[in-house]
Amino acid sequence: MHQLIKDLSTLSDNSALFDYLRTGYDLAALADLLADSFAVPQKTVKGELLYAFRHAIVLALQANDHSSLDKLIDDANINARVTIFGELILTLHALRDG
Repeated sequence: MHQLIKDLSTLSDNSALFDYLRTGYDLAALADLLADSFAVPQKTVKGELLYAFRHAIVLALQANDHSSLDKLIDDANINARVTIFGELILTLHALRDG
């Protein structure tokens, strides 16, 4: 695993999502899995951002609807955009492995 991916993984609360994507995933079951078994990040600004990202990326993967992800990025300040960019890198890496 690349050092960048390792570093980003330590900063993310969405590791369960990325682990699921790595295993090869069922798009239809993805939203149900999110609701049932993935822990909600702690109630912090970063936690809320990661939670919002998780739901936006699931919608993008399931329904090919990127509007929630676009809105999240548009509404984010520069620090949040860096976090979102890191989450996108982790998502792409997990999808590549899956």
